[in-house]
Amino acid sequence: MVARLLLRAWPRVPAVVPGAPRRPLSAGSGPGQYLQRSIVPTMHYQDSLPRLPVPKLEDTIRRYLSAQKPLLDDGQFRKTEEFCKNFENGIGKELHNQLVAQDKQNKHTSYISGPWFDMYLTARDPIVLNFNPFMAFNPDPKSEYNEQLTRATNMTVSAIRFLKTLRDGLLEPEVFHLNPAKSDTDTFKKLIRFVPSSLSWYGAYLVNAYPLDMSQYFRLFNSTRLPRPSRDELFTDNKARHLLVLRKGHFYVFDVLDQNGNIVSASEIQAHLKYILSDNSPAPEFPLAYLPSENRDIWAELRQKLSQPASTDSSAAVQKLNFKLNDALKTGIIAAKEKFDATMKTLTIDCIQFQRGGKEFLKKQKLSPDSVAQLAFQMAFLRQYGQTVATYESCSTAAFKHGRTETIRPASIFTKRCSEAFVREPSKHNAGELKQMMAECSRYHGQLTKEAAMGQGFDRHLFALRYLAAAKGIALPELYLDPAYGQINHNILSTSTLTSPAVNIGGFAPVVPDGFGVGYAVHDNWIGCNVSSYTGRNAQEFLQCVQKALEDMFDAMEGKSIRT
Repeated sequence: MVARLLLRAWPRVPAVVPGAPRRPLSAGSGPGQYLQRSIVPTMHYQDSLPRLPVPKLEDTIRRYLSAQKPLLDDGQFRKTEEFCKNFENGIGKELHNQLVAQDKQNKHTSYISGPWFDMYLTARDPIVLNFNPFMAFNPDPKSEYNEQLTRATNMTVSAIRFLKTLRDGLLEPEVFHLNPAKSDTDTFKKLIRFVPSSLSWYGAYLVNAYPLDMSQYFRLFNSTRLPRPSRDELFTDNKARHLLVLRKGHFYVFDVLDQNGNIVSASEIQAHLKYILSDNSPAPEFPLAYLPSENRDIWAELRQKLSQPASTDSSAAVQKLNFKLNDALKTGIIAAKEKFDATMKTLTIDCIQFQRGGKEFLKKQKLSPDSVAQLAFQMAFLRQYGQTVATYESCSTAAFKHGRTETIRPASIFTKRCSEAFVREPSKHNAGELKQMMAECSRYHGQLTKEAAMGQGFDRHLFALRYLAAAKGIALPELYLDPAYGQINHNILSTSTLTSPAVNIGGFAPVVPDGFGVGYAVHDNWIGCNVSSYTGRNAQEFLQCVQKALEDMFDAMEGKSIRT
């Protein structure tokens, strides 16, 4: 299983546009150096964040069986129940007790953080397609700012301002406000900044605000995943001041921070990017950028054959990097390119925009917008393939210290019943009955979402217990050998949402060869969905079924009969 992180967008702030009638960036530490100047220090809440709870074993087993129910027939489910009972009363209980004891000894972190890092870093699959998502930004509201050079300059300047604001502790702490009229105010911020960091979370909690974990923010910049044999290494160099630009297979670097750590002028960044765009060198015969798309062990071995790039002066400020490639590297690049190109030929990506309504309409119907989108995916797969399959929706657990993600399992007995009613027997149900079934799905999905966000799912707990068994040299418990466990973790529908005014669409490749990668966003008045698939699944047909599902649900909500 390849897990998908919940994507969180940066705050949307105005960028400085070269040549535009706005205040230019200053060379010193003036206002132009920062996105904002938070009166509450960026990491003010970090020390007092609550710890991610280890769920009760009986709750995990109950939730696991509920998620298995729509995927198994009666005979299969009885076998899985037996595996669960034996696990809960036997080795699972022992492992759980060891996990709880281990968690109490490591109060500086969460029980899932270490195993989850290990899972990602020991995975040998290429990170391209298998792990890395993509996103497309909306155009700037001012059309003259969408020219490539201006757009690239603006985004670079904004990113570096974010970096400087973060490093200087002036970025506002990330907080989920349930009552922003009380908590997202200057008055509250002026008070909470004087509360010691060890107690600050409790002060926010009193006004229904929930600070989120920001422990990984430092990895947003100057960080990379170095390929190593068996397990990769996360590396961060906080002293680096340069920007790396890739264009047509070539690598260029220039400084975006001066020796004092201040941002160089926007016009200077623009000039450097313009210089790079003017380079008419042909694409290299052996493009190094293909190598990170390889299996991680292969890339680790090839990377060792690089020691250092030779720099040639292409200007006083910009260096074009030329690499000395031996025969092994040239052969490795050719193989990586052939493999990547072959994979891309099997990948299909398509998208739709459903324009009949979005959050505003669905909330008036007292339905969770996310539950409606997820229900559409269940209906679509049932219409296309005639079955209900394992479905993965990522959910952040950043409300806890070193929280990562938990899984929401959208496929339930409620979505299965509702999907079958819409797809197989719409004439047997009036609009009111269909709306009632949708409301049941919405309520249950809301329960699952709340449980997951509070660290009360089952996926991470079972993963941690399995990880612990392996670490202790214990034979893999029968629960994990059950075909049903393999099936529910073979996520044919892998879904993740990102809603931001800055982002037009985002997505990722399927996490299993016979699956769909579903990126979606429910906006105020429309729903966007991007789907990817490999050969063997049809993304375009799936999207047509998603469109049909949304049309049917909106018809039912409007009291209309379902069109066959």
